[in-house]
Amino acid sequence: HYIPKDLLNDLSSRFIINVPEEERVDLIRLCFQIELAHWFYLDFYCEENPKLPKCTVKEFINIIFRHIPFLQKYCQDIDAVIADWREYKSAVPTYGAILLDQNLDNVLLVQSYYSKASWGFPKGKVNEDEKPYHCAIREVFEETGFDITDYIKNEEFLEHYFNEQLIRLYIITGIPLDAKFHPRTRKEIKACEWFPVNHLPTGKRDEASKTKLGPNNFFMVIPFVKQLQKWIASYKEKESLSDVEKDSKMDKQFIKQQRLFSQLTKGKNAVSKNELKFEGFKESKEGQENIFRPSITWKNFYLDSEAIVATFNISMRKASQKKL
Repeated sequence: HYIPKDLLNDLSSRFIINVPEEERVDLIRLCFQIELAHWFYLDFYCEENPKLPKCTVKEFINIIFRHIPFLQKYCQDIDAVIADWREYKSAVPTYGAILLDQNLDNVLLVQSYYSKASWGFPKGKVNEDEKPYHCAIREVFEETGFDITDYIKNEEFLEHYFNEQLIRLYIITGIPLDAKFHPRTRKEIKACEWFPVNHLPTGKRDEASKTKLGPNNFFMVIPFVKQLQKWIASYKEKESLSDVEKDSKMDKQFIKQQRLFSQLTKGKNAVSKNELKFEGFKESKEGQENIFRPSITWKNFYLDSEAIVATFNISMRKASQKKL
């Protein structure tokens, strides 16, 4: 397969050349970076120019090893390198998180030093015997400096398979927009920024993206965007129904209160404090007033039930005395 040299230079610059020198001996790590370059090549270059040759990831790794000078010395062992990488890859899934602000309008993305033009979710590979959500907590803290321990819910996540590799992202809500993010790992994360969820591209050719960047800057985010938008819509709908149910309960309570108040004002019988002890009326504590709490729409309006009872009973006694 012949891939033009300028494209190989661009892909190498985007994904491989910026790997620190001390880590260039980790060939498995480099294979993951080359795989990213391969995805990018197929998703964007080949889509834009159908005449470009499409190749497997194994073929692409061979091409890159022959193209980059510091990798050329490993070409004779390339089959063993790829076999070790595939074994490691199939055994080690990736976990991370999708951090959303308090209104679920913005999502936090991180920019890698290795892939300078690309943005993605904070994530990383799980350690041996590490639980998935513990891995997500650790990776997010390492890449953003933010601890999601108190926010994470084990059952709330999105998943996607890139080739044979599982990526699971836990959905984290309620993060303040003014939260401070300080990556803890040296020369791994270049920047952390909020992006409006509805501005992110949902496909490779999404012209509706309102970001200043193109879809190729979000190629690791795109597979999750539609899922995330559906999750947010569903979550907001549930929250809306929950609020309606709460208001309905408050309205029913207010109706009960209105009925009792109506009895008080009809002037037929005196009403004792005990008759006010039902849902919506709170027993007074020593030194505090007993308050009557109406509907949520009246949240700043309070009635002193003891005063009502006292005034009503006095009126009843006066009325009785006049009749006598």
